[in-house]
Amino acid sequence: MPPKKKKKRRRNAALLQTGRVLLTLASICVVVGICAGISSFMPAPADRLEATATAVPTPNGPTPVPTPTPVPTITPTPAEFVPFGTVLSETASPFADISPFTDVAASYAETESTPLPEASPAVTVLRKGMKGEEVVRLQNALISLGFLSGEADGDFGNMTHSALVAFQAVNHLTADGIAGEKTLSLIYSGNALTVNDAPDTDFLILANRTHPLDVSYVPPNLVDLSSVLPSDLVKIKYKGTMADRTATQAMKEMLSAAVSQGIGKWQISSAYRNYKDQQKLVDNSVATYQRNHPDWSKKKCLSATYNTVAPAGTSEHQTGLAFDMTVPGVSFTGTDQQKWLHAHCHEYGFIVRYTEEKQSITGFIAESWHVRYVGKDAAAIIVKNKWCLEEYLDALH
Repeated sequence: MPPKKKKKRRRNAALLQTGRVLLTLASICVVVGICAGISSFMPAPADRLEATATAVPTPNGPTPVPTPTPVPTITPTPAEFVPFGTVLSETASPFADISPFTDVAASYAETESTPLPEASPAVTVLRKGMKGEEVVRLQNALISLGFLSGEADGDFGNMTHSALVAFQAVNHLTADGIAGEKTLSLIYSGNALTVNDAPDTDFLILANRTHPLDVSYVPPNLVDLSSVLPSDLVKIKYKGTMADRTATQAMKEMLSAAVSQGIGKWQISSAYRNYKDQQKLVDNSVATYQRNHPDWSKKKCLSATYNTVAPAGTSEHQTGLAFDMTVPGVSFTGTDQQKWLHAHCHEYGFIVRYTEEKQSITGFIAESWHVRYVGKDAAAIIVKNKWCLEEYLDALH
């Protein structure tokens, strides 16, 4: 190809390439312009608007003012800051008296003379069968007051129950053997009456059908029989059986004398019973009659019951001075034990309370096993004159 034609062809190619570059640049400019136009119709971001609205002109240009921090709303004080024991209405909110803008915890902290209240320990009800440190504490208190002997073992058994009943009786509390709020408060107060503060027992107290004891009556000097009477001397049929302390000591002397004379195998089947226990015996007897005699009325069943079971309040067992003496597995009447008891019990302050000869006066049928402590002097006079307790009391007046 001639040189002139080659030069012309290269010049045309360069011009074509330049045109293509210019066309591309123009296209880019058109696209950028279109985007800018669209953005002008869109709202500015919130932070830009805010900065623009709050900007203050300065020599160095506008300076954005920071948005102020909002004041927090104080949440009402939670329940744990309400003083322990505060009585609230059943319908009122626990926060009814607390301003929503007052921090109760802070107000306590600011006043040194008004410290945060300490929650009182929850009251624990202690009863037979329970174990633990609270029982140990209760037992130590009963020991220090003279109602319980031995060591605190943390086991709320019969001995602890009996000691607690005695403590409650002396301190004019409901003698149920359950350590509730009133009992625990008093026993730890330092103001409780001790066993030495117990009033003297009225050994001549009368309990019969015409002189019933009050439902709340509890003897003031009860003691668990097993704490006084050794097992090799007499068998206590039911664990936890209690009786008057003086009468129980006299029983120990009497049975020791009997054993020394060859009369052993004694058993105490019953001693102290409270009003409610006596009522249970009545109810059980009535139920038995109703079951065995379905054609009987309840009144007739109750009448039959009262022939052998004393109405609640009229039983001498509620005095804590009466004992039912038996021989295990043997009918008591006619035994050597029964004969020895009737011949010698007055020497130790006991009388055979119910005899066939005095049934019209006592109101109860004869019970050869039932003895009652009245003291040696009274027993000697009663036996000498062949009286019953009612006749002796009449003679005193």
